[in-house]
Amino acid sequence: MDEALAERPCGACTVCCTVKPINTPELTKAPGLTCQHCVASGSCGIYETRFPVCREYRCAWKVLNWIPGPLRPDRSGVLIDIVESDAPGHELEATLLAFRDPADFERHPIPDLIASLIEQEVLVFLSRPGPPGMLNAKAAVNGRLREAIAARNGPRLLADLKAAAEGLENHVWEPFQPRFPQGAA
Repeated sequence: MDEALAERPCGACTVCCTVKPINTPELTKAPGLTCQHCVASGSCGIYETRFPVCREYRCAWKVLNWIPGPLRPDRSGVLIDIVESDAPGHELEATLLAFRDPADFERHPIPDLIASLIEQEVLVFLSRPGPPGMLNAKAAVNGRLREAIAARNGPRLLADLKAAAEGLENHVWEPFQPRFPQGAA
């Protein structure tokens, strides 16, 4: 799972610049609000001197060759983050944020990707954005999906994914609480 690409170009994708919260001394931005440095052409106006939090962020689509090209976040509706996990029994955790439509979790090849991650003992979270300024809803789905994956039951996997996504829609939204005063942004 650690086979990295020589980074795919972002192109016009700026999803991470909108959906992710940023909470560093240099830059503070609530989720759901586009970074003030994004320009109309779909790029970063300060790319060459961008903040460390932006320079160090690794969109899974950009850096992992086993994530299919069509899953670029702005095209698929899903932003994938894969990081080391502190959870017992899991070396990695993956968060799949369907920022357009919860049905994006059910679109090919997302269910296969989720099944593969769970089979490899990656802790998988589904996530949905809240209203601008609110933290994203997030729920682990390994337990809920494991039986359908083990049985290779595609229709049940889709039904379970849909139910998990619907559960996220009933989330009680929490406001983003910056730890730092507005940074240089």
